[in-house]
Amino acid sequence: MNQNKELLELSKALLLEQENDIDDVNRILNEMCNQASNEVIEGLCALFDDDIEETSLISDMVETIFYIVRRNNIRNGVQTILESTVYYGPHSSYCFEELYHVLLNSEDLKSILSKELPQVDYLIQQKVKMIINQLAKHQPALFAEVARDILKEK
Repeated sequence: MNQNKELLELSKALLLEQENDIDDVNRILNEMCNQASNEVIEGLCALFDDDIEETSLISDMVETIFYIVRRNNIRNGVQTILESTVYYGPHSSYCFEELYHVLLNSEDLKSILSKELPQVDYLIQQKVKMIINQLAKHQPALFAEVARDILKEK
């Protein structure tokens, strides 16, 4: 199945209108873990919605993104995550916080993030900084130092 078709099918299944939609979401995410390129990350981020009824599906989507990143070019994957932050908004703040929570808990991904952040568009930089600050505010023991390190002006 091609990635665009998978994303379309996933967006329909995430509505959870049919009894077997959760199984369909998991099947599609598993296929993506094994076959998708980093290019699908943007589509997954575009589907982020804090109102997804089954909140475990948000974690599953985030986990899928990192399977894809690690299976493909990691630097390119982190760049794609950064660029996909353009989809961050009030309807997806929790989803993106989950995404960056995982990213910042990985030393190698965090290192790539700090190197790539200055290279992206200013608006995206501001959104990423807002997410990181939110994480530091909610979990200072985990993220205060990380926020200081990454957010310091280069």
